[in-house]
Parts: sequence; C-alpha cells; structure tokens
Amino acid sequence: MLLDGMCNTIAEERSTLFEIASRKEMIGKGFIVGDKLLTKEPPGVVTRNDDREFSDVIYWVVQALFYGEEQGLTKDLDLCRNYTTASVDVRDLIFLNAVYCVGNYRELAFSSSDSPSRRGMNSINDGSTGMLYATSFGGLNSEYGIKPSAVLSRIRAEKEKINCGVIVPDEYIGDIETARGLVGMSVDYCRALAAALFKGDFEAVEISTFTEDEHLPFAALSNGTIDVIAGAKVGLANDFAGVHFSPPYYYGNGTER
Repeated sequence: MLLDGMCNTIAEERSTLFEIASRKEMIGKGFIVGDKLLTKEPPGVVTRNDDREFSDVIYWVVQALFYGEEQGLTKDLDLCRNYTTASVDVRDLIFLNAVYCVGNYRELAFSSSDSPSRRGMNSINDGSTGMLYATSFGGLNSEYGIKPSAVLSRIRAEKEKINCGVIVPDEYIGDIETARGLVGMSVDYCRALAAALFKGDFEAVEISTFTEDEHLPFAALSNGTIDVIAGAKVGLANDFAGVHFSPPYYYGNGTER
C-alpha cells in the first residue's frame, strides 16, 4: 500500500520500520524512518520502595476506582464516611471512600460523553479478553534503584531448583506439564523463572499444584515450602498479610471483585 501510494506513512515498532525501509524494493524510493515516537506505556502512581504497605494502599485505591465504575458506583457524599478512630490494620481502610468521596475511574479520567469504544485500552475489562498489556518488570540494575534481593541470592546460592506453586481450577483434570491456557501459562512462567535464575536451565524447577479456593499456597509461601505462586488471584487481604503480587498478567471471566 505504501509503494502503491494508498498510504504515505506506516506506524509500527521501530525495529519493524527499519526492516521495511531496508527492503530491496524500498531502496531509492525516498522513504525515511522518522524520529517521532508514539508510545502506549501505561502511566501509574510511583512511590518510594522503602514502604511497601503504603505502596499497596495506593494500588488498592486505584483498584477501587476501577471497581466503582464496573459496579456502577459513583460519587455520593452521603456514603462518604469519615473515620471515627484511627485503624491499626490497613485492611480496615474504607477503600470505596475513593469512589464515594471523589468519583469512580470514569468520573475522574473521562468526560461523560466519551464512548467505551473511544477509550480503547482504558475501558474496564468485562471478562471478554485475556492479557491486556505486557507490563515490564522494571529496571534491572542499581541505576533504577533496584536493590539486591536476599531471597533471590539465597535461592541461587543454596538451591539447585526453584519451588514454584501453580494454581489450578478445582475441576482441573490433566497433566499440568502439557497444560494450555492459564494453567499452561503459569507452568511456563515457572520454567521461565528457572531459566532466568539458573543460567538457562528451564528444568530446574519443582512444581506443586494448589486449588483456587484454599489457603495452602499462601501458607506454603510463608513457611518457605515454595518460593513463588503462579496464577494466584490478586487479593487485598493477602496483599496486606506479608505477600506481594506482581502486576496482573491475565484477566479472566470474573468481575473486578
């Protein structure tokens, strides 16, 4: 289409553009790869890394905004509640105050006239899609403030393999080693993690399975029986009970709840 004059520009990943521009049929046609970059990296709230609990509070305030829009909850000062006493347990915070006192995600970020189709990636997930965006793990050196991990160092120094727990549905039947879908993704994540830790040895992993509705995987994680859980649902209670969640990498058929 570019050669035929049906379009006069292509928007793509930079490496792809260079590959197209270097093709034999493109030589001498006067095409150039521009230096203007358009990105779709999702912005977020940034906190220091010396207070994980405070960072988690920020995360769950954002989740409350999403939940409010999905459930049709809007700003309502009659439901905006003040605290009578200061809570010592962060799980007692009324996160929906973010919605009732200020507004839900749509009220804060968009005009009432914006249609869902115009919001694109910023539409609330209704369970009709899978992975929405591949979120990076962050910087990999001290320049970005990443501190050495005591757990990571211990695993690499003391173990020959990583112990990885995989969440499977209650009714799941089959060999997880050849599983597909979300279970297969979790198993492959365990292998990828082993490869990263043990110089490419993706078989340096011991996989244990746990069902969705039991507390055993989090107990096993806490007592060191396993080093990581793959496929666990992100939950507020566990987030403030000594475990940490990665950014969600898959969105299923459930609601924001």
